[in-house]
Amino acid sequence: MLYKNYLSADREKYNADARAYYKLHQNERIKSLRAYRLSHHRERYEDNKLAYLRHHREHLDYARTYSLAHPEKIKAKSLARYHIPLENTCRVCGSSTDLQRHHFDYSKPLEVVTMCRTCHEKTHRQMKNAGSVGEEK
Repeated sequence: MLYKNYLSADREKYNADARAYYKLHQNERIKSLRAYRLSHHRERYEDNKLAYLRHHREHLDYARTYSLAHPEKIKAKSLARYHIPLENTCRVCGSSTDLQRHHFDYSKPLEVVTMCRTCHEKTHRQMKNAGSVGEEK
């Protein structure tokens, strides 16, 4: 009860005391944290390694599934990446940063347009919305 009274009576004084305490004992906290990290290094390393391997395996499974489901997209992207250089600016807004290639039709793999990330995402949203409207009719 005394602690609550102290805390509610003068919040600024409590905050100042807390900051002073942490500043005074900062080196002790740092030493303690370092000692803990060193003593638990092997456990943390193993946990991180397992998490990395699990994530990596999930990513590979997804990539394999995607490439089997969309072989025309994979082929078109690969051909464009190796045979068509990016232009210097976005065809839509003229930006010269974060440029990407966009296929309007994957059956024509060498017909690509250079767009910045923002315009590329807008184009995909518009195409998705147009496709969903067409499906409703």
